[in-house]
Amino acid sequence: MKNQLNKISISITHGALLYRLTREETFRDLALKALMNLATLDLAATSYRKDHVFHHILAPMAVGLDFLWDSLGAREREEVIAVLLSRAREFHPLSVEQAFKYPLDSHAVHYGLPTMTFVALALFHEEPEAETWLGDVLRYLEYCWPGLGGDDGGWAQGFGYGELWSVQRMMHMIYVATEINFFNSPWSRHNGNHLLYFQPPYGNCPTFGDGSYNRPKGLQKQVMMVYAAVHQNPHYQWFAEQIESPLRGPHDYLLSHFFYWGPPPPAKAPEDLPQAIHMKDIDWVALHCHLADKDRNVMLQFKSSHFGSFNHSHADQNSFVLEAYGQPLLIDSGYYPMYGSPHDVTWTRQTRAHNSLLINGKGQGAWNRAAAGRIAAFVHTPDFDYVAGDATAAYQQPSRQISEDQSAFNEGIVRVVRHILFVRPDTFVILDDVETEKPATLQLLFHGLCPFHIDEANRVIRITQGPALARIHILEPGPVTFSQTDQFSTPPESGEWTNQWHLTCSFPPDGACRRLLTCITVGRSHGESRLPTVERIESIRTLGARIGDTGVLFRLNPASVGMTCRGVRADGTATNFACSGPGTS
Repeated sequence: MKNQLNKISISITHGALLYRLTREETFRDLALKALMNLATLDLAATSYRKDHVFHHILAPMAVGLDFLWDSLGAREREEVIAVLLSRAREFHPLSVEQAFKYPLDSHAVHYGLPTMTFVALALFHEEPEAETWLGDVLRYLEYCWPGLGGDDGGWAQGFGYGELWSVQRMMHMIYVATEINFFNSPWSRHNGNHLLYFQPPYGNCPTFGDGSYNRPKGLQKQVMMVYAAVHQNPHYQWFAEQIESPLRGPHDYLLSHFFYWGPPPPAKAPEDLPQAIHMKDIDWVALHCHLADKDRNVMLQFKSSHFGSFNHSHADQNSFVLEAYGQPLLIDSGYYPMYGSPHDVTWTRQTRAHNSLLINGKGQGAWNRAAAGRIAAFVHTPDFDYVAGDATAAYQQPSRQISEDQSAFNEGIVRVVRHILFVRPDTFVILDDVETEKPATLQLLFHGLCPFHIDEANRVIRITQGPALARIHILEPGPVTFSQTDQFSTPPESGEWTNQWHLTCSFPPDGACRRLLTCITVGRSHGESRLPTVERIESIRTLGARIGDTGVLFRLNPASVGMTCRGVRADGTATNFACSGPGTS
């Protein structure tokens, strides 16, 4: 049904546009026939209440009515208007009104507002209700948007639901019709940074949220191309030019966009931008060493979000993904066959699917906004970056709407804080600070697209992907058990999916307060011998690692955890760094 509706819709929008441009009657007749076919569909049988696929009927009908107004007979025009009114009267309460009640409803926001904008503008001079509908859309954009982001330009649901070309098109239509420019909002000006830092054009690493495991293609190219022109941002244009895939469309919108906004500025690689970012509106952090150069870049993304595991977000606070030289090393695992499928519920949105931590084999509450994290500290310098995430609340909350709860909310969780120190260009030191009411087992989790090679005697784990290599050093001196599998708890329901491997490092109970120290070094798969040696450093209330010529120390105090780092750059000059993060009580 969806494919059939798409073919009819394209016949209307493309045919009507081509007729307006060429005055070729063949295009007019094609569009008119498709428009009247949609108008004859039975509303009860094709209601939005039955399937959200049917909301796609409204926008092409609105475009067809507008573009083909002079070609429609009076009776045909009345018929199309009547059908649009009937469908819009049903759709508006389920979309725009729903968005006011629940500003985080992704369907109401993604589909509802843009669709009702089409209808309101097409009927504005014909039906009084249309003015009310347009006013509702404008009020939402003024007072509620963006519910899942903020001034930094983030979108908490991830990239499967974050490339908002439909919202761009809506903003463009409103600007053309009213000269109200929502592109001037801080969110719109900065939304391109979300793609630039977290899904760069060469990015291949599956990351946070539903469906966020595809490399940027024509859709992302289009989004960034529009932002580049509207905001005259050369870095966004660089992003767009790096993607070879063709633009996704819709071409009627893109043509109008070019007429109104003009050409973008010359592209400029993001070499002059900070190499790390904390998007405070969603509490995501991206750490890079060479953002502009795929062949040299090492990227770690970290999340501890106050949006919790709501809707398309997962129970993945304090988790991270790691990519090097355009290759995914440590990934966000699992797939998204459909929302709420057994695989989605029992694996993908659970903590065990992420590079994270389990306590007594249990994780964070899923489908629960209260199961939240927070970025407790973020410091960026040319040589070192530091980030700390506090996911205590996420582990203290139960799952919602799930019969088999995998959360640790009954495990007496007191504190779960993860500290990550990035020693540029290729080393990460991770300290997990965990406190429970009673001694608990801990499980460190890592996921990849190929098997992990485990050196149990030296507690070193190795994973390679193409030219990229990561070595994970487990620096906890106590007992540890390693295990890995390439099986999911429930396999994906449909389609062909790339296999994935899941590594668990299990630590038996050893006191109520535990601090697990891990070091990850990144290099070339053919140059492993050049990776530095790693060893644990420990004294009273001090814990750290020596990585080659670099020393990293965590000073463990109740009020704060202090970091001291000293190293040597490639040119032989010394580096020094000191900062503090959340304490141990």
